[in-house]
Amino acid sequence: MPPPRDSDLRTRIEKLSAYVSQSGSNVDMEAALRERQRGNPQFAFLFGGEGGAYYQECLRKYSGAQPGCCVGNGCGGGG
Repeated sequence: MPPPRDSDLRTRIEKLSAYVSQSGSNVDMEAALRERQRGNPQFAFLFGGEGGAYYQECLRKYSGAQPGCCVGNGCGGGG
């Protein structure tokens, strides 16, 4: 999944997915974020908007579901 072209959106997604993945209960953390950011277009990716698939991919990578996390592949790897 290629990252969004918008570098601000990509950075927001990568930082938030890393933060959520590092929390002890990422499901609860994400639910709280969704509630707080409801209606905020900068966080539309939380609701399946632009960048939603990339956000889900980053969550999987940061959670360790895929080996080689983020190396040269977006999601914080400088890509």
